Amino acid sequence: MKKLEINCGFCDATRLTEEALAGYGAVEVNCGILAVTDGTQRLLLNHRVDLNTGAVLKVPDGADLALRMGSFTVAPGEKPSRPTAMVVMGGLTVEPDAGETLSGYVRFQVMGSLRCPRSLYDPARFQVMGSQTLIPDGYEYAEGPLTLGRNAVSLYGGRRIFTDDTVIFTGDADPEALAASGTVFACPGAAAPETVIASVRPLLELPRPDALTPLPKGALYLSGSQKLTKRLVNRSKRLYIDGDLTVERRNGDLLLELEALRVTGRALVPEELEDALLDLDPLCGDVFPYRGALIRHEDLTVIRARLRKEGFLTVLDCSRVELAEDLTPEEIEEGLALTACGEVVCTPLQEDAVRDVSEDTDRITVRTPGAEPEPEPEPRDPDTVEINCGTYRF
Repeated sequence: MKKLEINCGFCDATRLTEEALAGYGAVEVNCGILAVTDGTQRLLLNHRVDLNTGAVLKVPDGADLALRMGSFTVAPGEKPSRPTAMVVMGGLTVEPDAGETLSGYVRFQVMGSLRCPRSLYDPARFQVMGSQTLIPDGYEYAEGPLTLGRNAVSLYGGRRIFTDDTVIFTGDADPEALAASGTVFACPGAAAPETVIASVRPLLELPRPDALTPLPKGALYLSGSQKLTKRLVNRSKRLYIDGDLTVERRNGDLLLELEALRVTGRALVPEELEDALLDLDPLCGDVFPYRGALIRHEDLTVIRARLRKEGFLTVLDCSRVELAEDLTPEEIEEGLALTACGEVVCTPLQEDAVRDVSEDTDRITVRTPGAEPEPEPEPRDPDTVEINCGTYRF
């Protein structure tokens, strides 16, 4: 008998019947999400169907099933006419007054992100493979980071705001006016000039007291990884970077314009500019001087002509680095530095040189040139019915 092989992202087996499987001696389903009912799940098990799936969505008997690609919002007044289970491939947002609408959905499978009021969140209803943001009752959600200046009262006065990013007070903010209006910010962290720290604290609901960062006078606060640019220096000569800072060789002169620097993460600087950085007496989590061109945070880095073009490459925090087979050990030793990379792939002739230039590398894989020819494609089995698609419904 023939074999049925289904390869898809989403497989709807909620209407599977005995007849659909009867004509096949074997069935194999490879999918990201499989939707079943109690009855169809028993059918699959009784027929010994080979299932390879990332997630299973259990749909109650009699419920409709819907698939949404991208963002979807559960809003007031839009309750489905029949009980519905929904798969969302993207972001799902539940609005605060959508409790009645939400009751029309028996299950959500979210492949992405969920944003939901805490009182409406039920772990039995939501299956989330991604991030979750639960908003406290009585708070409005605001996408951060939030920068509060002289217009903060007109923007947020009298409101209770929740954000999952940083709240930053600038020097011209008026914390007393915000407090008088009843404004509250619930957030994971905040930063404010050290002169107004005491008046800012009553406005904040923080997970811990030290989540409020005092900023030196005139400092510009920036969260996340940053590059030192002319535009940044024009905004302020005093920088507080809550993350990493990269100084590119072409912008090295900008270090001379800075008056103060604080980097909570790592400061990456060309080795010839390290002294200029240290002259600022910076507070840094770590200073990493690099040589030549910097390659960082790449999933796959292939070292070939770029090495000869740049003269020297520093490769940092990359998942996989592959060296071209024609690179000589001398070129590697004289032109390459590998630091904190996951895997480096090289030839036996290159191995010693790679070990010499590697630091904190997880694994060095030696590959013999020509030893792994491309496999021949397997001939198609005439007794196998193969279906390849994004969505498949039995």
